[in-house]
Amino acid sequence: MPTTRAWGDVAPALGKETLEVIGELGFEKMTPVQATTIPVFLSHKDVVVQAQTGSGKTLAFIIPCFEIMLRRTQAHKKYEVGVIIVSPTQELAQQIHEVFQLFTEKVPRLTLQLVTGASDPRAFERNYLKNGANVIVATPGRLCSMVQHVKKLDMRQLEILVLDEADRLLDMGFDRQLRAIITKLPKQRRTGLFSATQTRQVDELIKVGLRNPVTIDVQVTKRRKNNTNHKKPGSASSAEKDDAKNTNGNTTAIPEKLRNWYVVVDPREKLNFLVDFLQKHSHEKCIVFFLTCACVDYFALILPKIVQRQKKGQKGGSVPKIFQLHGRMSTKKRNKQFSAFKQSKTGALLCTDVAARGIDLPDLHWILQHDPPLDPSFFIHRIGRTSRAGRDGNAIVMFMPTEQGYVEYLKTRNVPITAMTTGYASIIPPGDPRLANSEEAPEVSAGSPSSGTTKQEKPSKTTDEDNGGPNNNKNKNQNKNKNKNAAVGYPPLVQKVHVCAKEDRAVMEAGQRAFVSFVRAYKEHELAYTMLFRALPFAQIADGYGLLFFPKMPDIKHLHIKFRNPLRQIKPNDIKFKDPKREKQRQKNLVARREKNEAEKKEREARAAEKEKNKRKQAPKRRRKRVHQEMKEEWEELQREANLMKKLKKGKMSKKDFLKAVGEEAMSDDGL
Repeated sequence: MPTTRAWGDVAPALGKETLEVIGELGFEKMTPVQATTIPVFLSHKDVVVQAQTGSGKTLAFIIPCFEIMLRRTQAHKKYEVGVIIVSPTQELAQQIHEVFQLFTEKVPRLTLQLVTGASDPRAFERNYLKNGANVIVATPGRLCSMVQHVKKLDMRQLEILVLDEADRLLDMGFDRQLRAIITKLPKQRRTGLFSATQTRQVDELIKVGLRNPVTIDVQVTKRRKNNTNHKKPGSASSAEKDDAKNTNGNTTAIPEKLRNWYVVVDPREKLNFLVDFLQKHSHEKCIVFFLTCACVDYFALILPKIVQRQKKGQKGGSVPKIFQLHGRMSTKKRNKQFSAFKQSKTGALLCTDVAARGIDLPDLHWILQHDPPLDPSFFIHRIGRTSRAGRDGNAIVMFMPTEQGYVEYLKTRNVPITAMTTGYASIIPPGDPRLANSEEAPEVSAGSPSSGTTKQEKPSKTTDEDNGGPNNNKNKNQNKNKNKNAAVGYPPLVQKVHVCAKEDRAVMEAGQRAFVSFVRAYKEHELAYTMLFRALPFAQIADGYGLLFFPKMPDIKHLHIKFRNPLRQIKPNDIKFKDPKREKQRQKNLVARREKNEAEKKEREARAAEKEKNKRKQAPKRRRKRVHQEMKEEWEELQREANLMKKLKKGKMSKKDFLKAVGEEAMSDDGL
């Protein structure tokens, strides 16, 4: 491992253009992964780099790529591609492009192109023919299409191929595209494979695309005072342990300055906790991770409706501006939302794991995980969006009582995590009965968290004295009528969601989609032995989502879940869209559906009547056929008996056998 992290001490020395950009970016020293990787990559070797998220991998490959392009004795021509960088997502590719652009601006002869799913293939070809492309930053699907169909793309002088977030590239199913791309590239090249985790698929890709690579594994250890047991400097392939490697193996999988917390929250209180968190950190930037795209859409829809948004210059007491990002958004909207969040000084980005890898937001203060990820390896990637490049960072994950086993799993994977027991009213305190026997949590019928009736328990009987005495019936009836349609016993914010869902069908349907997607995704959890699907309190989760009606789901139909509709007098078809156009279309659809159902009913009745008519018509014919068959069988039986009688007369069979053959018992001598 290098003994220095000064940029000026890199061997071979970096060019003045590179040092100038580094100075503008404000990086005084190299990170461990940069100090180890850059010299090796510059020395004409393939590299496989494994380092934790936020360790500076992007500059670790951009700087060598830029330096190698500058040092060529014969500069690349306009249409000769010298560097290709492949990234799994559009956002990460755009981020790499923006950083690389800072370097290419210093050398006007170098041209840079971004190729993602948002790019029009024909527009890229036109731009390539007009401006050329010495460096291409791309996502694998679009790049594979370009390599195969843009015949004028000249890659004969390719110097470097970089596969960023290689494990994610393979997890997303780009193995076929990557192999197709590699087969089209010249073999005499340098290849860099950068990843946060090493998997079997990554190992297979290394065998296909790299030649005798140098492996660089950069990890972090918890610092200890008076720790002098440093590992001696060795080859670049030895693991660098953040300046020191102690013999106790005290390594951690997350950045040293990242404070990682968890809270245990009742499913009905998760919305309250989310809003409370956003209000307390309304003057900061944060990312909130959800399990599915539908969940992102739903919470992005209801949060501005139930809580007043933060006004300009205001701190605390309100929710910051909400942004959203997931893989099912249109490319245009996705880029617009992400760019707006990057430029904003405050705000909350609600997203799925599409934003869990590689995205670098230097001013990001908090990560909140509304749901733990399906793939446990993504836990580290999620919280790694903050505390990057040695900065401070904070992360909180919400667990339901049935999910506490996840904490022990994280600790076995060297992910330090601490319980947060104060600061938010929604946190279940230590010693609360809800934390005990959580894996066998009974299914609770919807209602008040304190008065829910379980399958195993019956509600306690109340006396007249408990209700205010025998003369209080009048008041009871008045209260009953007053709260006839009110969602009593639910958290205040959930009640607001009920009102929103009652007033706008779009909210109700979005909540249904979010809940269904959550349940179906949870069923596929990779930690099924820890995140027990059967132990989920489905009714309580539905309450937390603010559902008015429990959706019909074959996945959990057998569980016989008890759910009490919060607004009992309202039926699903009674709720209308706020948007007049959508409501008008819905009414048309309802009329069309009713007409279709009536037509189908008439058709079924007509078929049944026709069937009955044919049955009556065919009855005499069937009766005659049955009589004919019976007569035929009787004649056949008589013929058989006649043949047996002939055998008896000829002495070919005994009388006993004859009687047995014709089905009559032989009479004994005593019976004669």
